[in-house]
Amino acid sequence: MSYDRDEKRVVVKGFVDPDWVANAKVDEVKKVLMKQGTDYCVNGLMLAEAEAGEVLASANVKSDCSVHFFTWVTGKDGTPTTKDIAVAEGGQLILK
Repeated sequence: MSYDRDEKRVVVKGFVDPDWVANAKVDEVKKVLMKQGTDYCVNGLMLAEAEAGEVLASANVKSDCSVHFFTWVTGKDGTPTTKDIAVAEGGQLILK
């Protein structure tokens, strides 16, 4: 989790268990990741406020946060690599 001062937004990278995402139904994935994305954003904005030492009155979970969900997969050469699962921002979840 980090705060991008230039974009004035919290940026979060959230790991998703590869077994869970492979076996879960799409509706369940959307529901869980949307809730988790909102939770990450609320926590991130609270941390950003604490770091800034002031209340960010204009902070908005929908516009001031972006969550990038990823998981691990095994590449063709046998090495672990990341795979994007979804992005939560603007109050929406976009599955990859």
